[in-house]
Amino acid sequence: MVLNTGSSHTIVKPNIVAHCRLQNLNEEYQLETASGDIIPVKGVHFAEIRLGNSKFKQKVFVADITDDVLLGLNVMAEQNFILDLPQRFLKTNNEEIILNFPKIRALPTRTVKVVEDVEIPQQSEVVLEAICDDSIEENETVIVEPKSENLLHHRGILTGRPLTVRKNNQIRTKLDGPEEWDTDTLAREQREDPDVGDIAQWKLESKERPAWQEISNRSPTFKGYWALWDSLAVENNLLKRVWETYRSAVHESTGKTPASVVLGAELRLPIDLISDRPKEEEGVDNYLSRLQDRLRLTHTEVRQKLKLESDRMKTRYDLRANTGGFQVGEKVWLYNSKRTKGKSPKLQKSWEGPYTVVTRLNDVVYRIQKNPQAKMKVVHIDRLTTYQEPHPNEGVT
Repeated sequence: MVLNTGSSHTIVKPNIVAHCRLQNLNEEYQLETASGDIIPVKGVHFAEIRLGNSKFKQKVFVADITDDVLLGLNVMAEQNFILDLPQRFLKTNNEEIILNFPKIRALPTRTVKVVEDVEIPQQSEVVLEAICDDSIEENETVIVEPKSENLLHHRGILTGRPLTVRKNNQIRTKLDGPEEWDTDTLAREQREDPDVGDIAQWKLESKERPAWQEISNRSPTFKGYWALWDSLAVENNLLKRVWETYRSAVHESTGKTPASVVLGAELRLPIDLISDRPKEEEGVDNYLSRLQDRLRLTHTEVRQKLKLESDRMKTRYDLRANTGGFQVGEKVWLYNSKRTKGKSPKLQKSWEGPYTVVTRLNDVVYRIQKNPQAKMKVVHIDRLTTYQEPHPNEGVT
């Protein structure tokens, strides 16, 4: 049993009252821990608590907590208990109960030095090799913290992680650079980048996307930006991606815009500014209620639409799927997606064969062979189709 002076309620674990009948709350009730975590309450019970010689009935909340029982401040207020921290006892009506305080082992303090100078980029994390001046036992756990306040506030270094010391007093730690990027720094970094800088310069000089022949020898990263040409824009000397069109466009699969699914409302486009503002102001409670209902309805419709689209795709696939399979010895065509350079793809054959089914490994995998001297191939059924013998009377006249 733990006496928690930071809790205003008395809380017990579910296994303590497993054989008791709990009372349900009229509304959803949650508890917030000191770390900010939310713990849902499973019910309420009026328990009989014995504390020394004192015996009393107390309303307790049932929730998943670490300790078995947490006595809150409400117990001391209702039962007129007195807590004496210097003397370490709890005074009840008839006696003084000695309190046991948990022992907290203080971690040792050590000074470490970085092996070499490392530049930490902004909004990134790097691994540093450090050496401790003092002797530390191997595999001892320590906490590394900045010694200088100037280092913490002006350099933006975040530490405070438990670490394990390796051999020769070496410590591998991670340091962060969380400072925000300013506009001038971003613009300079973009100009110095060989791919982003050229794209930004082309966007400023021309609104038309360059031809493929002009960028065919560039890097894959540059080609990726080139493919996104219509959604890129330069604002305040910064190359940005415009998401407004994407978020306001209706998706074929969901039948909704991303803005309505995520935000619960459509984006306000420039054309919407022509209309007047609503004359009546809506209260916060009504707005939240309508927003929840709208999001709930939208998500339900999206799930139904996605299921229909999934079923439709399955139906289309099943129309062309070979559910019966092939028999051993049957003649089949094999689809070959390879193309010869220098020849038009539409003039090249997509099917080769005929092949003979040698073995049926499972429902969808077959071993085929073009002739007895050829090498066998193991292929998926989706690459095979039935071979039809040509009619003997067919020919060119």
